Amino acid sequence: MKTIIVAAIALVAMSFTRSTLHRSAPTHAVTAFGDWDEVGDKALDFTTGNETILFPSISKDYNQLKLRVTEGTLRVFDVKLYFDNGAFQTITMNQNFREGGESRTLELTAPGHALVKFEFTYDVNVSDRGHKARLTVLCRNKVKKP
Repeated sequence: MKTIIVAAIALVAMSFTRSTLHRSAPTHAVTAFGDWDEVGDKALDFTTGNETILFPSISKDYNQLKLRVTEGTLRVFDVKLYFDNGAFQTITMNQNFREGGESRTLELTAPGHALVKFEFTYDVNVSDRGHKARLTVLCRNKVKKP
């Protein structure tokens, strides 16, 4: 009887560890949208909160970023970007997004360094609670003309 209980506890612990590890180290393939690359996305649970998108597989250096919202509406308050050299950039957005909406193009302040993490604070419109929205992060390396 003790063997069965110990085995059940071990299975529960292993399944928890596997799901925790999977969530803590997401990978995301880069998908192209015209000259923009989709570098990450997050389905939101529609509460006021802070979320993080990790970019462990990005090796490309970008100098511009844009946000796209699908499957719902939300308000993004603040964005914090982290780069591979330890630098970070904070952007106050305070912008409402309707489904299919995009942000303005944001200039990155650490060109030449890869983006590794994207944190943001958000809230949703009361009428949309119960639905999930998806926030997609798009990046590109726009060559500046002399």
